[in-house]
Amino acid sequence: QEIMKIFMMGGFDPGVVYKGAEAPLQNEETAGEGAGISALIEEAMKEEKRPLFVICQGALTNIASAILKQPEICERMLLEGPTIRWADMSLIP
Repeated sequence: QEIMKIFMMGGFDPGVVYKGAEAPLQNEETAGEGAGISALIEEAMKEEKRPLFVICQGALTNIASAILKQPEICERMLLEGPTIRWADMSLIP
């Protein structure tokens, strides 16, 4: 709900907000499921000159699941958030 408010306040289309995984990953090999994960893969794999910019808020379950399902998206995205620095994939304490 909160992200929808932010999108509408910024004049962005809230139709591009998708529901993510319902639960955390069970292990490091099994991806979660959700419309947000599928949409992330689809957007990242589009033939675009610019990378897909993804702003992370909270847990990274959807990002991790998308990477597990289609690892090549790593080369096509730029991630930003309070706890991740994508350039070297390190977590910031």
